[in-house]
Amino acid sequence: MGSGSYYLFVRVGVSMLSSVRKPLDVLRGITKAILSATTEEELLEEVCRIFVVTGGYRMCWIGRAEYDAKKSVLPIAQYGAEDGYLETVAVTWDDVERGHGPSGTAIRDRKPAVCQNIETSDAFLPWRAEALLRSYASSIAIPIIIGTRVFGAISLYSVNAGDFGTEQVDILADLVRDLGDGIKNIHLRVEQERVRTDTELRELRATQSRIAINALLKSAVTKMSMERQLEFALNVLLKLPWIAVEQKGVVFLFNQEDKTLDMISHQNIHTSLQTQCKKVALGQCLCGRAAEARTMLFFPHFDERHEITYNGIHAHGHYCIPIMSKDELLGLITLYVKDGYVPDKDEEAFFVIIANTLANLIEFRRIEYILQDEKDFSKIILDVTKTLILVVDTHGRVVIFNKTCQATTGYTEEEVIGNQLWDFLLVPEERQDVQGALEGLSAQHLENHHESFLVTKQGATRLIEWHNRFVEWNRLSTHERFKSKFIICTGVDITERKVADEKLKHIATHDPLTGLLNRSSFMEFLNQKASLLRDNQQVEFSLMFIDLDGFSEVNDTFGHAAGDFLLVEIGRRIQSHLRKGSDVVARIGGDEFAIVFDGVTGNNIRIVADRLIKSIAAPVVSGENSYHVSASVGISFFPLHSSEPETLMILADNAMYDVKKAHKNGFSVYEGPPDINISL
Repeated sequence: MGSGSYYLFVRVGVSMLSSVRKPLDVLRGITKAILSATTEEELLEEVCRIFVVTGGYRMCWIGRAEYDAKKSVLPIAQYGAEDGYLETVAVTWDDVERGHGPSGTAIRDRKPAVCQNIETSDAFLPWRAEALLRSYASSIAIPIIIGTRVFGAISLYSVNAGDFGTEQVDILADLVRDLGDGIKNIHLRVEQERVRTDTELRELRATQSRIAINALLKSAVTKMSMERQLEFALNVLLKLPWIAVEQKGVVFLFNQEDKTLDMISHQNIHTSLQTQCKKVALGQCLCGRAAEARTMLFFPHFDERHEITYNGIHAHGHYCIPIMSKDELLGLITLYVKDGYVPDKDEEAFFVIIANTLANLIEFRRIEYILQDEKDFSKIILDVTKTLILVVDTHGRVVIFNKTCQATTGYTEEEVIGNQLWDFLLVPEERQDVQGALEGLSAQHLENHHESFLVTKQGATRLIEWHNRFVEWNRLSTHERFKSKFIICTGVDITERKVADEKLKHIATHDPLTGLLNRSSFMEFLNQKASLLRDNQQVEFSLMFIDLDGFSEVNDTFGHAAGDFLLVEIGRRIQSHLRKGSDVVARIGGDEFAIVFDGVTGNNIRIVADRLIKSIAAPVVSGENSYHVSASVGISFFPLHSSEPETLMILADNAMYDVKKAHKNGFSVYEGPPDINISL
């Protein structure tokens, strides 16, 4: 309940801790551990230490519930007079003899389990002798619950019998409840960092890869020999920062007459290999095997298959990547990696793209040898390339519309040539911007990049990443020499990539179950809103904190699927009471929601709260089952109570907790002084 470990110090009063040894110090220590720990192991070990050193208990240990066939309880942290005790306990949370002690019972029943006298308790019999040897007289185990799942249990041992009374059990259970929230926060931080880092890495890789592919595509329109083309391609590939290959490699072309791989380009290859590998037969050595198989092969080590060698050769691995045009073998790329290197799936996928691009370039160069007519050659390039190539004159009239453009839009060349670009290929809201950008290029003779939508013949849209460049050259007609001016637009269809990016962004910012904002996104929104409004004290909003009453009973009775169904329905009901574009709701915990009502305070927010409570209390029906929950609601006002988002959250949580303690199924507006100073 509540908003987790961050508000532990608000929700537990010092007066309630009178039966816990050194209450304030225990409270401060555990709160500090929850807020500062960066790993689960660090947090759990520190909590055990605090209970023993500060709380005065004989020993404390934490066991994780294993969801295996034996339902084992695995010790993962401990502190105090343990002396090998945990090596003998063999605790389970199954309904068997070794599962009837405090730890197993607490996990199985999802509530604290107490043994007031270890010496006389039958349930403690399997561990009694070892416990008495270490002066354990009484014990308590409290389940650690994260969301709706039991993580494990924390067990405390005292030298005094009867040391765990009702009041003390309640207080310890409240402390441990927040420990579960602390573990959950650590898990979320780790997951969010993993997602963020992975996303950034993939975006960086994608950007660098696009630069490399674009460089190869652009080289196609530059006059150069086949040898120079392959040398350029190999250099681009080896310079790519994110792939883990060594700075050496070879590009072969397949000789159809001799049925051999002929070395055309190489970088940093030993002179002996330059001679021995000048011609490689199909099936010979690693390169010949990959060429014969017509598939990329990876070799992590230097072994007997590496038939071509020389004295002093170092251990290494290879990628051997055939260059294919449909079923025809055109050549092969050989790259070097460190010995024992583990192949990367992203690398392998990119090497296939590079090989396909190089296949196009090889075919371009071969065609160049045959077709010396520049116009015919350019037309072939335009039709073969997978890049959209669109050329317009200075008035925006289309003069070239290549096959990829035609395949992407559904329009034929005849339907487009001579028409203005913005007449039918652009969405209305982008026509003026694109027209202005192209006119600017014509006037300033520059180049630029932009993204815009192309409208297909069927009325759909495709998002294209364009690179636009103004070109001008002299042409000789029958009577005079004149200048032709055009804008060459080369584009890549990034529709699917954008969709994937948006999905990834949605996953990072929204709760996967309800589709509402998650806690981190809500706090970011709240901080931004408060920052914008802080200097304008006339602008107000309300922060409402909702905690569902009875949600655990639904989960325990009907199962997690029913609980999930209930949360989705409650989220939908809450949204139905919000003003679109004005109010914002988020799911910030297991059964907790937070809402910002813009400009709604005073009596108006009370009316809204009453409506929400009644809506949530209505039965949720799923098939033959009917689920019932209610809501405890706390409210704080900006800037009346505070202009700091974290403080507003704490005050709303405080008010909600007052409702929980009083009667539940109601709301409370924070009544304390404004800008309260909350500290440990």
